[in-house]
Amino acid sequence: FTSLNPSMFRNFSELSEIYMSNNQIRYIEQNFFSENANLIILDLNDNKLETLGEGLFQNLVNLEFLQVRTNMISFVHPK
Repeated sequence: FTSLNPSMFRNFSELSEIYMSNNQIRYIEQNFFSENANLIILDLNDNKLETLGEGLFQNLVNLEFLQVRTNMISFVHPK
């Protein structure tokens, strides 16, 4: 898939791992993971991501492992 429904993971607050590798994801909107504070692993490898925008990982206080290998990232927001 190329786009993500903004409410895709909203009712899964206890989710600790998300694997979305090998898709065609180009953009993830700000605060997409805002209700996933228990997330420990996020795998976004092998997509078409161009930016990692402001607030994308803001509430992920337990995130230990982030994979973004093999994307087209040209901008990472400093926050």
